[in-house]
Amino acid sequence: MLSGKNSDQRTMKLPFKAPENWKYSKTKFNSKFDAIWLISTRKWDYTNEEVKCIWGFINLKTNKIHAPINAQKPGSVVELERTTPYTAMPLNLNPLEMALL
Repeated sequence: MLSGKNSDQRTMKLPFKAPENWKYSKTKFNSKFDAIWLISTRKWDYTNEEVKCIWGFINLKTNKIHAPINAQKPGSVVELERTTPYTAMPLNLNPLEMALL
């Protein structure tokens, strides 16, 4: 679980554990948001740097989660229940796909 204090001293906990071979990290993005990154714990052949992707953003004032548009831009607010361990972007499923989950 990600557990870290933002500048408001509130703690954000995700309702799931990081996927196998991955961990979460929270960093300061700007004065309004913190970024949550999904970081690989594996050793990669092509780089010695961390391999990471953006999971989502936390609004420091409201403590709400925002889905990422990309790693440089927060998107709209998303309910925590609609997120997955891999991303805060909600799945856009049709009724048949939803029934198969």
